[in-house]
Amino acid sequence: MPDPMTPAKPTARRAAPSRSLRIALLLAAGVLLSLSAGSAPADDGAMAKKKADLVFRARVGRAIASGARWIASNQAEDGSFRLEGNPQEGPFPQSRHRFGVCALCTYTLADCNYSPEHPVIQKALGYLRKHYRSYLKGDHWPQASAYSLSLMVLALHTLFVQPATETRAAARDRYGARKRTEKNPCGYPEWARKAIHRTLGWFLKHQAKTGLFRYPGGLNEGTRPKNAFLGDEDLSNTQYVLLAIWAGTRCGYEIKAEQLARMAERLLRYQERLGVGVTRVEDPEPTASKPRRDGTRYAKPTKGGDRGERPKDRARGFPYTPGGPTTGSMTTAGLSSLAIIKAMLLEKGAVPKALRTKLDRGLWDAIAWLQHNYAIDRNPGRGLTWHYYYLYGLERACVIVGKRFLGAHDWYREGAELLLDSQEDGGRWEPEGQLGGFGGGPGGGTRYRTALLDSCFALLFLKRATLVPKVPVLRKPKPVTTGGGG
Repeated sequence: MPDPMTPAKPTARRAAPSRSLRIALLLAAGVLLSLSAGSAPADDGAMAKKKADLVFRARVGRAIASGARWIASNQAEDGSFRLEGNPQEGPFPQSRHRFGVCALCTYTLADCNYSPEHPVIQKALGYLRKHYRSYLKGDHWPQASAYSLSLMVLALHTLFVQPATETRAAARDRYGARKRTEKNPCGYPEWARKAIHRTLGWFLKHQAKTGLFRYPGGLNEGTRPKNAFLGDEDLSNTQYVLLAIWAGTRCGYEIKAEQLARMAERLLRYQERLGVGVTRVEDPEPTASKPRRDGTRYAKPTKGGDRGERPKDRARGFPYTPGGPTTGSMTTAGLSSLAIIKAMLLEKGAVPKALRTKLDRGLWDAIAWLQHNYAIDRNPGRGLTWHYYYLYGLERACVIVGKRFLGAHDWYREGAELLLDSQEDGGRWEPEGQLGGFGGGPGGGTRYRTALLDSCFALLFLKRATLVPKVPVLRKPKPVTTGGGG
């Protein structure tokens, strides 16, 4: 990039066009002007939409850049990102969330195209590398462990792994046998590869007997203290651990199909048993082999299947723990978790037919719940509580299952418009009432201002950088008979 203070070198003067060429250009300009003047209103509408789309994309790009700069500006000298670095915040001890906040910010900045060589990333990686072992030992507050370490894995994967281009066929040799994977196929630094494998092994060691996950480090069955109230599993921790395991399997980490199937069966029992019937609204087929200039390639969604059927699903959502209230954020967590497990099983070529049927039913019914209870301006079932966390969950779920629309709603466009309108000066997002009792404030209220977390969730939504399955999770849809439970 040229130095703006250095005068540009004079360029060679182009030869003037010939007289005949000038006349042709003037005639063409006149024709274009006459066509523009006499264009139909429909053409004017198409041009206005194209202009609006280009403006929208530019606004998103500016919002991402300014939001990432604001997050980077909150880095402490030791490389961490601390909530108390924001104005009017009190102390926030390392034994709780500081490591996790650092991991979330590092993951977000990596998604926003900050390279491993960037000074902010270098300092953050130094902090994560220094402290992750203490979480594996259980030296810190256990409620920080599952989220924090999962986010560290996602941050490392995003920084060091290029998007996969290998097809399923290319992963096998000339006789159809699966090729042997390299020890470090993704090019991680050795310390990062070891950290990821240690962390994922630690997760499975602290897995609940049911197959899912909670807050490790003394709170799981058999090791938790007496009278512990937190239980052994929840859907929020589980989704982040599964995201980390999925990233690890892209780079040589192995998990048995039987373990994944057990998790799937347990997750299906989380889902509501009954739900209102919802006519499925399917995404359209691509309208062109390449995206249009505005980045789109899809028409409006259509109802019905391949032969004109109008299949119905049952809107069945997910709670945080079995028997709890169903919410938007937890339904996106359940949908993501089922889709991740199915993606890993498909990549292994090991999806039993009966389980595939139940997974497909669970996936489509969760999509139906999000369609039936669609909202962008709030977290369905919780209002403004965990609103941006829900938006990031919505992005993650829809990207993994490949849903561009929920009903007639372009969820990304509507969510992005909301975030663009609510971004504050300097690049941050700081809505009120977002994170409920985060930090354990008086009366269960938020003790600390959480703009750093909200801004990360907003940017992760806008970037749409969630992993995409190598094998599509949802094939061409067919009618799914739904019933009670999984």
